[in-house]
Amino acid sequence: MHRHKRVFTALDRWRIALALIVVALHAEQLGLLPFATGGALHRMAHDAVIGFFVISGYSVMQSASDHRGNPTAFLAARFSRLYSLVVPALLITLCLDLIGKALRPDLY
Repeated sequence: MHRHKRVFTALDRWRIALALIVVALHAEQLGLLPFATGGALHRMAHDAVIGFFVISGYSVMQSASDHRGNPTAFLAARFSRLYSLVVPALLITLCLDLIGKALRPDLY
C-alpha cells in the first residue's frame, strides 16, 4: 500500500472516531447510554467536531492537489466519496421517518 493511501486510511479512521464521540454525546443526552460519563463527552464533543472538519478539509485539499489540472477527475473523486455516504443516509432517514410517522403521527 502506498504511503499516501495509508495516511488517508488513518485519517478516515480518526474521522470515524471523532464522529462516534459526537454520536455518543447525543446518545448520552437522550439517555440512551447505560452509563454516565460525568460530562467527559460534552467536553470532548466540541473538539471532536472541529477535528472532524479539519481532517475533512485536509482530505479535500489533498484530493484537489492530486487532481490538479483535471477538474473532471476531482469532481468524480468527490462525488464517489459523497455518494457512498449520502445514499445510505437518505435511505436510513426515509426509513426512520416512516417508522416515526407510524409510531407517533402526532409529532408530525
